[in-house]
Amino acid sequence: MKAFRFRAAGALELRRRQEDAARITFARADLAQRIAEQRVRDASAAAVEGRTKLGELQQGSAPAWLLGWHQSWMSRQRLELHERERELGVATEASAAATAALRLAYRRRRVLERWRERAWRMYLVEVRRHDAREMDQLAGLRYGARFAEAQGAASEHEPHH
Repeated sequence: MKAFRFRAAGALELRRRQEDAARITFARADLAQRIAEQRVRDASAAAVEGRTKLGELQQGSAPAWLLGWHQSWMSRQRLELHERERELGVATEASAAATAALRLAYRRRRVLERWRERAWRMYLVEVRRHDAREMDQLAGLRYGARFAEAQGAASEHEPHH
Protein backbone atom coordinates (compact mmCIF):
# COMPACT_ATOMS: atom_id res chain seq x y z
CA MET A 1 0.00 0.00 0.00
CA LYS A 2 1.34 3.40 -0.94
CA ALA A 3 2.01 6.00 1.74
CA PHE A 4 -0.62 8.68 2.34
CA ARG A 5 -0.20 11.75 0.19
CA PHE A 6 -2.54 14.74 0.28
CA ARG A 7 -2.46 16.23 -3.18
CA ALA A 8 -3.44 19.71 -1.97
CA ALA A 9 -0.68 19.83 0.68
CA GLY A 10 0.99 22.75 -1.08
CA ALA A 11 -2.25 24.70 -1.16
CA LEU A 12 -2.82 23.92 2.53
CA GLU A 13 0.64 25.22 3.41
CA LEU A 14 -0.05 28.37 1.37
CA ARG A 15 -3.34 28.87 3.24
CA ARG A 16 -1.52 28.48 6.56
CA ARG A 17 1.01 31.14 5.56
CA GLN A 18 -1.82 33.42 4.42
CA GLU A 19 -3.57 32.95 7.75
CA ASP A 20 -0.33 33.70 9.64
CA ALA A 21 0.09 36.89 7.61
CA ALA A 22 -3.55 37.82 8.30
CA ARG A 23 -2.96 37.26 12.04
CA ILE A 24 0.03 39.60 11.98
CA THR A 25 -1.95 42.24 10.07
CA PHE A 26 -4.84 41.86 12.52
CA ALA A 27 -2.52 42.20 15.53
CA ARG A 28 -1.00 45.38 14.10
CA ALA A 29 -4.41 46.85 13.24
CA ASP A 30 -5.79 45.96 16.67
CA LEU A 31 -2.80 47.58 18.36
CA ALA A 32 -3.17 50.70 16.20
CA GLN A 33 -6.86 50.88 17.16
CA ARG A 34 -6.10 50.57 20.87
CA ILE A 35 -3.43 53.28 20.59
CA ALA A 36 -5.88 55.52 18.71
CA GLU A 37 -8.52 54.92 21.41
CA GLN A 38 -6.01 55.90 24.10
CA ARG A 39 -5.09 59.05 22.17
CA VAL A 40 -8.78 60.01 21.95
CA ARG A 41 -9.14 59.48 25.70
CA ASP A 42 -6.03 61.58 26.36
CA ALA A 43 -7.18 64.40 24.05
CA SER A 44 -10.65 64.32 25.60
CA ALA A 45 -9.20 64.48 29.11
CA ALA A 46 -6.96 67.42 28.08
CA ALA A 47 -9.98 69.24 26.64
CA VAL A 48 -11.97 68.71 29.85
CA GLU A 49 -9.01 69.90 31.91
CA GLY A 50 -8.67 72.98 29.71
CA ARG A 51 -12.35 73.86 30.07
CA THR A 52 -12.02 73.51 33.83
CA LYS A 53 -9.01 75.85 33.90
CA LEU A 54 -10.74 78.34 31.65
CA GLY A 55 -13.74 78.36 33.99
CA GLU A 56 -11.44 78.98 36.95
CA LEU A 57 -9.69 81.83 35.12
CA GLN A 58 -13.00 83.43 34.13
CA GLN A 59 -14.19 83.40 37.74
CA GLY A 60 -10.96 84.92 38.97
CA SER A 61 -9.39 88.20 37.96
CA ALA A 62 -7.24 86.93 35.10
CA PRO A 63 -5.88 89.40 32.56
CA ALA A 64 -7.61 89.55 29.16
CA TRP A 65 -4.52 88.34 27.28
CA LEU A 66 -4.42 85.16 29.44
CA LEU A 67 -8.12 84.47 28.78
CA GLY A 68 -7.54 84.98 25.04
CA TRP A 69 -4.53 82.69 25.07
CA HIS A 70 -6.46 80.04 26.99
CA GLN A 71 -9.39 80.22 24.55
CA SER A 72 -6.98 79.78 21.65
CA TRP A 73 -5.42 76.87 23.44
CA MET A 74 -8.89 75.34 23.94
CA SER A 75 -9.60 75.71 20.21
CA ARG A 76 -6.39 73.84 19.52
CA GLN A 77 -7.45 71.12 21.99
CA ARG A 78 -10.79 70.71 20.18
CA LEU A 79 -9.01 70.43 16.83
CA GLU A 80 -6.64 67.88 18.36
CA LEU A 81 -9.59 65.85 19.68
CA HIS A 82 -11.31 65.88 16.27
CA GLU A 83 -8.08 64.74 14.59
CA ARG A 84 -7.65 61.91 17.09
CA GLU A 85 -11.29 60.86 16.57
CA ARG A 86 -10.71 60.81 12.80
CA GLU A 87 -7.59 58.67 13.32
CA LEU A 88 -9.63 56.35 15.52
CA GLY A 89 -12.23 55.99 12.76
CA VAL A 90 -9.52 55.05 10.25
CA ALA A 91 -7.94 52.61 12.71
CA THR A 92 -11.32 51.05 13.49
CA GLU A 93 -12.02 50.51 9.79
CA ALA A 94 -8.57 48.98 9.29
CA SER A 95 -9.12 46.70 12.28
CA ALA A 96 -12.50 45.60 10.97
CA ALA A 97 -11.00 44.86 7.55
CA ALA A 98 -8.15 42.91 9.15
CA THR A 99 -10.65 40.94 11.25
CA ALA A 100 -12.66 40.04 8.15
CA ALA A 101 -9.50 39.03 6.29
CA LEU A 102 -8.40 36.84 9.21
CA ARG A 103 -11.78 35.12 9.37
CA LEU A 104 -11.68 34.44 5.63
CA ALA A 105 -8.13 33.07 5.82
CA TYR A 106 -9.14 30.85 8.75
CA ARG A 107 -12.16 29.47 6.86
CA ARG A 108 -10.09 28.79 3.75
CA ARG A 109 -7.46 26.92 5.78
CA ARG A 110 -10.09 24.91 7.65
CA VAL A 111 -11.74 23.83 4.38
CA LEU A 112 -8.48 22.33 3.17
CA GLU A 113 -7.77 20.78 6.56
CA ARG A 114 -11.20 19.12 6.54
CA TRP A 115 -10.49 17.79 3.04
CA ARG A 116 -7.17 16.45 4.31
CA GLU A 117 -8.82 14.82 7.32
CA ARG A 118 -11.46 13.24 5.07
CA ALA A 119 -8.78 11.97 2.68
CA TRP A 120 -6.83 10.58 5.66
CA ARG A 121 -9.89 8.73 6.96
CA MET A 122 -10.56 7.30 3.49
CA TYR A 123 -6.92 6.26 3.27
CA LEU A 124 -7.16 4.49 6.64
CA VAL A 125 -10.29 2.64 5.49
CA GLU A 126 -8.47 1.54 2.35
CA VAL A 127 -5.43 0.43 4.40
CA ARG A 128 -7.68 -1.67 6.61
CA ARG A 129 -9.34 -3.23 3.57
CA HIS A 130 -5.97 -3.93 2.02
CA ASP A 131 -4.71 -5.51 5.25
CA ALA A 132 -7.87 -7.60 5.57
CA ARG A 133 -7.49 -8.85 1.98
CA GLU A 134 -3.87 -9.77 2.64
CA MET A 135 -4.79 -11.53 5.89
CA ASP A 136 -7.58 -13.43 4.09
CA GLN A 137 -5.14 -14.41 1.36
CA LEU A 138 -2.58 -15.57 3.90
CA ALA A 139 -5.22 -17.54 5.80
CA GLY A 140 -6.34 -19.15 2.54
CA LEU A 141 -2.77 -20.08 1.66
CA ARG A 142 -2.20 -21.55 5.11
CA TYR A 143 -5.44 -23.50 4.90
CA GLY A 144 -4.53 -24.76 1.45
CA ALA A 145 -1.07 -25.77 2.65
CA ARG A 146 -2.51 -27.63 5.64
CA PHE A 147 -5.11 -29.27 3.46
CA ALA A 148 -2.49 -30.35 0.93
CA GLU A 149 -0.27 -31.53 3.75
CA ALA A 150 -3.16 -33.51 5.26
CA GLN A 151 -3.96 -35.00 1.84
CA GLY A 152 -0.34 -35.92 1.35
CA ALA A 153 -0.14 -37.54 4.76
CA ALA A 154 -3.39 -39.44 4.15
CA SER A 155 -2.19 -40.73 0.82
CA GLU A 156 1.03 -42.05 2.42
CA HIS A 157 -0.97 -44.16 4.85
CA GLU A 158 -3.21 -45.70 2.17
CA PRO A 159 -2.12 -48.99 0.73
CA HIS A 160 -0.89 -48.70 -2.81
CA HIS A 161 -2.44 -51.05 -5.38
